[in-house]
Amino acid sequence: MPLKKLVLKPGVNRENTRYANENGWYECDKVRFRQGTPERIGGWKRISSETFQGVCRSLWNWVTLIGNNLMGVGTNLKFYIEQGGQYYDTTPLRATTTLTNPFTATDGSAVITVAHTAHGASTGDFVTFSGAAGLGGNITAALLNKEYQVTVTSVNAYTIDTGVVANATDAAGSPGGGSVAAAYQITVGNDIQAPLIGWGAGTWGSGTWGVGTVGTATANLRLWSQADFGEDLIFAPRYGEIYYWDATGGVGTRGILLSSMGGTFTVTIASPAVVTLSTPLPNGTPIQLATTGALPTGLTTGVTY
Repeated sequence: MPLKKLVLKPGVNRENTRYANENGWYECDKVRFRQGTPERIGGWKRISSETFQGVCRSLWNWVTLIGNNLMGVGTNLKFYIEQGGQYYDTTPLRATTTLTNPFTATDGSAVITVAHTAHGASTGDFVTFSGAAGLGGNITAALLNKEYQVTVTSVNAYTIDTGVVANATDAAGSPGGGSVAAAYQITVGNDIQAPLIGWGAGTWGSGTWGVGTVGTATANLRLWSQADFGEDLIFAPRYGEIYYWDATGGVGTRGILLSSMGGTFTVTIASPAVVTLSTPLPNGTPIQLATTGALPTGLTTGVTY
């Protein structure tokens, strides 16, 4: 049988079916095309031995004005900025407060109950304590002043697992801890898309017997949107609020609500007009004027400049 040359079209075409994509490539893995010919890609390589918490659903790479190569990493549990292979926790905070003697220990248990009226947390959320005093036994100040994931027991209390078994002295010193600062990170999201239907979707006894909760709703997995604004980063979880991370503060700072960055400014009548702001803004930031006095000719209140 004589040899026959097969001419294959370059590129991977998934728009058509396998049959319709005759003499073409339908499915490939770690393959790229160079000058019309398929070439093997070596595969994937870890950028670092460091790890992060949660399932990553969003990556965004950009370079700052001073040349720092950064990457935003959004997971279902946290938000990180990666630099040089290190992952820095920049998850925004939703609330900060001061609690008085919130910790209650039980002899023989590593689980500590934290009292906080109307804490607003969900199971799996993260809280960081600082300024706490030890309970007198195994539960030391250094052990309490850390970040923990909470397990909600009521609207006014939750538990944390310290990993260290409390003794009778800790239990006798409960409730304790003194004046404690608590910083709550934004609520965590789901790592998978969970349908809210059938057994386990609703409260016990909801729905008809043998069917459970009937519906088509789902508990959405946590997705992030990211975009750099100059050298800074704007990011938001799906259906959530928009946050801003300022590169000037470095990777040790957290993102903040974009809506919290507003400020006041005054306009001095001159040619050109001089605007003095209480909050620094990047070039190109839109502003609106509101005044009870006079404005320079050509400026109008309520107009975005």
